[in-house]
Amino acid sequence: MKTSRLPLMVVVLFGATLACELSAQPPPAATPTPTPKPTSTPKIGGRVFGVECQPAVADMLHGETQGIGLVDVEGLGKVTGFRIGDIAGTAGDVGASEVEVSQKPAPNAAGWSTIPGTIEFKSLKVDGPPRTESYIFPVILGGSQEAEISGGNIWCQMNVKHTVPPTPTATPTPKPTPSPTPEPPFIITDDGFRIIYSGPLQVQIGARLEATFQIITPEGLPAKGTIAASLGDPPSDRKASHASGEVDTEGKVTLSFDVNWPAGTTKLYISHGGKIYEVTEITINP
Repeated sequence: MKTSRLPLMVVVLFGATLACELSAQPPPAATPTPTPKPTSTPKIGGRVFGVECQPAVADMLHGETQGIGLVDVEGLGKVTGFRIGDIAGTAGDVGASEVEVSQKPAPNAAGWSTIPGTIEFKSLKVDGPPRTESYIFPVILGGSQEAEISGGNIWCQMNVKHTVPPTPTATPTPKPTPSPTPEPPFIITDDGFRIIYSGPLQVQIGARLEATFQIITPEGLPAKGTIAASLGDPPSDRKASHASGEVDTEGKVTLSFDVNWPAGTTKLYISHGGKIYEVTEITINP
């Protein structure tokens, strides 16, 4: 008697079909990664309680010093003081190490400066490559009791432009042509004496004029004796100064005059042989 194998074949086929259906199931969906929120950029400028930055965005060249003013443009008087918050640099100076920032007028012990005032930036680094470093910072506003005003921050920005200066081409320095030494002022008296003045031709009001004279005889020898001189025109004026002294072995003497004369030009006189001679003009500076 023959045994039928049909049931066994059905079971095998059903098992294969079930295996195919199980392998065709899609994998479970992956859990999506949350997207981080973008960092908000503060709004530069604006006005709070009548106070604003002037300008809100300023530009300067590396190596320079530039200021941003804090002004109560509406005159409300609610805000009386300010101080600088943390400065955020951008580009190649995130830590703001290339600038020096100060408040003017100088802050008190609590760090507050009065309004109106200035935030001053000084660029400490002068270099390339060409770029612009921007610095953003809050200005914290305070009231009459130096208390921080709620919501009283405004934001300012300073842009520092860096450039590469051209390499200078060495230019040979021309040798200056020596100028002839000017001859000092001198006069010849009626009896043939030469009186030479070698002191300054300018002096300030309230200072002293140190006037040096040399007297040479008609024979070319150093003169002897005492000479007297005056600063002021005329010598009889009450503002005129007078001095006298003994000449040395070279015929020289230095006389000192109080400068009481007003700004402008006056004259220096010397007395010789019973006569008064004008030696030179002296400029009196304020």
